Amino acid sequence: MTVRQATEKDLDRILAIYATAREFMKQTGNPTQWAGGYPASALLQADIAGGHLFVIEDGEILHGVFAFFPEGDLIYDTLPVIWQNTLPHGAIHRVASAGTARGVLRACVEFCLSVCDNLKIDTHKDNRVMQNALARLGFARCGVAEIPDVGERIVFQLCKKEQV
Repeated sequence: MTVRQATEKDLDRILAIYATAREFMKQTGNPTQWAGGYPASALLQADIAGGHLFVIEDGEILHGVFAFFPEGDLIYDTLPVIWQNTLPHGAIHRVASAGTARGVLRACVEFCLSVCDNLKIDTHKDNRVMQNALARLGFARCGVAEIPDVGERIVFQLCKKEQV
């Protein structure tokens, strides 16, 4: 699988991937994390325009999508959790799989680590599938925090050993 920046041409397929992910979350005990059609098309278009939305593909088939902010997310700097370090970080958001291939999150993380040695991500307390996948990939659980306009989230960090 390869990772590339998303384009406007990908938008319909990306929206379908997020719809599939929302349904999967409902079926696995996480019915509220992306309720109401989140993420909205306008947000995804802004991510595309800003160069922050990426797709994971194999040939012509899109298997996943995620937003990546190599310059970080300032909200993480304000959370009352115990990070592994306070160095600059990249932030991963809105990871979704079409359910058509294994290894979507791994491909996302490997790509992000190729850009930034220090990654942060959060997920809903009911998203046990994501929590377990993050742990398998080596992310450390750093705490639980209330994120404005989002709600309570479990936050994770993965950094190269020399940064710990």
